[in-house]
Amino acid sequence: MKPYISYLFYALLFVMSFQFTSCDKMDDIQKQYADEEEIIYLGKIDSVKVIPGFGRVKLTWEVSADPRIQRVRVYWNNNAESIVKEFNRSVSGPVKDSIFIENLPEGNYTFELRSESDEYNPSLPTIASGTVWGPNRGDDLGTRTVNSFDLDVSEATFTLGLSPVQQISAEDSMVFSEINYTTTTGADRTIRIHPDSSQAFLEDFATGEDFTIRDAFVSTIVIDTVYNNYREYISPQVVQGSGQLLDVKGQEDSKVFAVSDSVFMEWTVDGALVSYNWDGSMVSSVDQNIVGEISRDSFEHFFHYTTDKYIGITHDGKVFMHQVVNDTLTNVLTPSGEEAMGTGFVFEQFVPGIGYFYSVTSGTGELKTWFAQENATWGSPNGSTVATNFHRFRTMTLFNTNLLAIDHDGDLWYITVRASGEPNVYRKIGSGWDRFQGLVAVGTSLVAYDDEGNIYSFEQFNTETEFRVID
Repeated sequence: MKPYISYLFYALLFVMSFQFTSCDKMDDIQKQYADEEEIIYLGKIDSVKVIPGFGRVKLTWEVSADPRIQRVRVYWNNNAESIVKEFNRSVSGPVKDSIFIENLPEGNYTFELRSESDEYNPSLPTIASGTVWGPNRGDDLGTRTVNSFDLDVSEATFTLGLSPVQQISAEDSMVFSEINYTTTTGADRTIRIHPDSSQAFLEDFATGEDFTIRDAFVSTIVIDTVYNNYREYISPQVVQGSGQLLDVKGQEDSKVFAVSDSVFMEWTVDGALVSYNWDGSMVSSVDQNIVGEISRDSFEHFFHYTTDKYIGITHDGKVFMHQVVNDTLTNVLTPSGEEAMGTGFVFEQFVPGIGYFYSVTSGTGELKTWFAQENATWGSPNGSTVATNFHRFRTMTLFNTNLLAIDHDGDLWYITVRASGEPNVYRKIGSGWDRFQGLVAVGTSLVAYDDEGNIYSFEQFNTETEFRVID
């Protein structure tokens, strides 16, 4: 029994000694922090909102009731930049306040707000995120495109046709389009176009100068007017001249069409098909070759279609496909053995393309596309109306993949064409072209001919930066 009492005595003694040691260490820790001054923070900023602006933001917040607060500091860009809003309390309790931060690049931002004073430590941070809008965000709201360019050289007026306004979302509305251009005196001029207006009139316009357009929007979620990016256009430079008169001369009232980038063909009134070899700048009489004959009494229209295929359309609207075999034109029969591949093609005008051709309906001016296959059948879709009002053009030709057309006033138009064959942008690029009966695109050159058989060439014909006035 005695040994057991001894062991118990020593165990109690060990526990008591450990407790005394622990208490001494705790007293040391408490003494250490008791000597340090207590950290006192100012009241924290509350209810922060970030309201987007154009190149800026507006921040709103609530200052706590802490009477010691003298200012609010806002940090952004990983605390590399900041701005201070002084605060002078005039009433007790929480107070609403705000600030604009200007000249910010477009993008997303994280802001840190702290209240400050001269005597106390700043408050703990309040974090808020928001977006600064810019022209790239403005592009997402929509744009008005220019779909026609009509230059009146004598009046120094450039008339632009504008696409309809398309509202992208219910929160955003276009309020105007802004156009900047240079006048004939060299002054800069800005005009604003209402969304309901489909045209813009640039008066006293200096040709050959750039002009820009952008659109302005208002939004329920942005404090400022929002602009999209400027779109820059080059206005044409006026060039006068009648082209180069070629040494060779065709017959009066002939029809001319292109065969390739180096060959065009004349269809004379007596039905002869005369081929001309074109070197890009001239053609001589030795380059003329009669390659066949198609009766003008039977056919009203005849044109090249693909590599060795031609389309002929009779006066009563029947369509025939022809092919060159051993330097001889032969009729391509349909798979069922018919000579005619179509009927009812009684149209005012036909415009040959590559793999398709256009027709223009008399009266309505409907522009239709027709996809003829090389086996004298039709592709699909066929006979689709892609535009109207094309009876205003007296003659047309395909230039590369777009259209060149002369209207009844003698103005020359360049019309861009979508892959579907649908006309897109109409640009007037010349005047005085009523002296010509027809146009033919041969490579990068434009060949024009009059009703007396005279043939003129315009080498490296420029459809983008020149306005060609025929004198």
